[in-house]
This record gives sequence, C-alpha cells and structure tokens, in this order.
Amino acid sequence: RTQVRRIAFGGGSPNAIAPTDFVRLIDSLTLAFSLADPDWSIELDPRTLTREWGQILGFVGVQRASMGVQTFSPRLQEAIGRVQPDADIARGTAMLREFGVTSLNFDLMYGLPGQTLDELEATLRRTVELGADRIALFGYAHVPHLIPRQQKIDATGLPDQAQRFAMAAFGFEYLIAAGYEPIGFDHFARPDDPIAKA
Repeated sequence: RTQVRRIAFGGGSPNAIAPTDFVRLIDSLTLAFSLADPDWSIELDPRTLTREWGQILGFVGVQRASMGVQTFSPRLQEAIGRVQPDADIARGTAMLREFGVTSLNFDLMYGLPGQTLDELEATLRRTVELGADRIALFGYAHVPHLIPRQQKIDATGLPDQAQRFAMAAFGFEYLIAAGYEPIGFDHFARPDDPIAKA
C-alpha cells in the first residue's frame, strides 16, 4: 500500500540492456507497486544512448538523468578505456532535452592518470557550454584490486595528493564562477535546479 513517489535507476549503465527490456521492467514496476506519479531518474552511458532509448525515456516521463562523461579529453579517455567522442555526448544531451529531461547531470573526474589542469578546465568549460544542470566532480580512485577493468590502466601518471587537491579546488572555484551552487563536497547545481533549491 506504500505510495511510490521516486524511482531511480542507477549503477552507471542501466541502458546496457535493450530498450524493450527497460519497458518490460517499467511495466513490472507499475503492476507490482502503487505508483503516485513518481519522479523518474536514470544514470546513462552516452556510448550506448540511442534515439530509441530517448523515445522510451520520454514515454516513461523521465525528467532527471545523469551521464557518465568523466572527461572530454580524447587522450584521457583512451588512457582509462572509455572512449566517447564529444559529438556523442553533445548528441545525447540534445536528445535527452528533446525527450523531456529537465535536470541533467554530468559525472566528471579529476585525478585521472596524466591529467593536467588545462584538461580539467577544458572539460569543465565544455560541460558548462552543454548546459548541464548538475555536475558531480569526483576524484578518480585507482583500486584495481576491487575494479578489475582498472588493471589495464597505467597508474604511473596518477597525480599526487597535492595535485589532486589543487584540481578539486580549481574545479570548485571554476564552477562557482560559472554560476553553480555547491551541494556538499563534490556536487554542483544551477540555482534553479530542484536540488539547489532543496
């Protein structure tokens, strides 16, 4: 009898499944729970974000989405094994807006192997240009014993503690100057975004 008002699909890549399977999942949730016009949110991988996915998200009524961008630097994308061209992220952003997403988050990272302040600044600048409503600026954690895919990443170029702190501080100052409100330690939002208001 509980009234479900919020439904969030996390884990980084719910769109790894087929769009039709996502529809079946929504149907199952609708049958199993008493939905009270819920707020829907989802995390997405821009590399597998097709137009069909956009149409289905619009049909469901998803208004909040988060894309795992990490960095716009092709060199760094190659280094961490996550190549996703700027054009794909821009296309995904436009498509999500077209199909009703009103609060869009970009997950970004600092402290990547070999990352420079210039590369971080370029990523922040592009994120602001694309109009992300929310930004999560995370410090990269190199834990290959916990995340097997990180065993392929060359850790010799990881920034030291002082460099990481400088990157975090730079990102904070840059985003505040760009008009974002700090939300906790490493999250930021435009003043009119619901989380900033809350």
